[in-house]
Parts: sequence; structure tokens; C-alpha cells
Amino acid sequence: MWKAIFTRITVIVCSIIVAGCSSHYLIYSDNMFAGKERFRHKEYEKAGTHFLIAWQQYKNVESLAYLVSAMYRTGDLDRAEALIENAQHITQDYAYSLRIVAHDALIKLKRDPANGCKALMGYVAFYRHHYPLMTINDVAAACTQGVLTMDMEQLESLIENQLQWHEQEVEQYLTTGTGFYDSLYGSERD
Repeated sequence: MWKAIFTRITVIVCSIIVAGCSSHYLIYSDNMFAGKERFRHKEYEKAGTHFLIAWQQYKNVESLAYLVSAMYRTGDLDRAEALIENAQHITQDYAYSLRIVAHDALIKLKRDPANGCKALMGYVAFYRHHYPLMTINDVAAACTQGVLTMDMEQLESLIENQLQWHEQEVEQYLTTGTGFYDSLYGSERD
């Protein structure tokens, strides 16, 4: 009899745990989806709210990277910078860490162009090491001898396009096994 009661209690507890985990993931995924939609439509404050909720559910690099992007776009550089500091404590996820590196450089460019140019060259090196778009040469040319030579709005747009391309390619590879990264890593998936 006690064994049957214990088994039922164990099943109930496990069911509650699984339901709790799945509801956290549902909240996370719904908010990431809604946040990305808002971000695409340049509704950065609303996007930030969704990304913050997602970040509170799962403290991973993807939700943090998009939250940093939204904070940057709303002009909340202090908060974005604090979030980037948080990123140092999270296991590297190269699919989204590029977004964090990019926004770190953009924030530094806004605050101190000479330091920002060094950080931008760090983004360029990171990007060149992992990703193929030739527009990285335009980003590299944005700074000459520690001076920003490109309009900041143009630079932000260029970097955002690079980030979006990269993330779409990574997501395509992870969901379908096709695309640019299949030619690099395809044999590793088999």
C-alpha cells in the first residue's frame, strides 16, 4: 500500500515539475518570438519587454543578446552595458554572442570613439573568424586611426544586417541542416 502511495506521489510531483518546466519554456519561446517580431518592426521598447520576460525565464545568450540590442536601440546604454557584463558569466553560444560583441563595440563607440574603434576591430576579427559576409570590410574601414569615419546610423544598419544574416543561417542550419553552415559543419551532424 505504501509503495502504491509513494508511486502516485512521485508521479504527481514529476508531473508538476514537467508542467512547470514546459510553462517556463512556453513563456520564454512566446516572448522570444513576439520580441523578434517587434524588433523587426522597430518597436524596440515593446521588443525589450518581451526579451526581458524571456531572459527572466531562461538566462541564455539568445535572450540576453536580443535584450541588449533592444536596450541599445532605445538608448539605454547603461543598462545595455550592464547586461553585457552579465554575458561574461554565461557559457559562450557563438550563434548569439556575435550580437553581444557587436553591441559592446557600438556602445563603446558612442561613449569613447577611440576605445570604440578598438572594440569595433574586435568585432571585425570575431566576425571574420566565423562568418563570410564581405560587408565586414566596410565595418573595418569605419575606423581610421581611432577615429570613426562612418555615420553611426549607417554603421548600426550594416552591423544589424550582418547579425540578422548570420542568425538566419544558423537557425536554418540547426532546424534543417541546410544552408551556408551545412558546407562547413555538415559532416559533423551525421
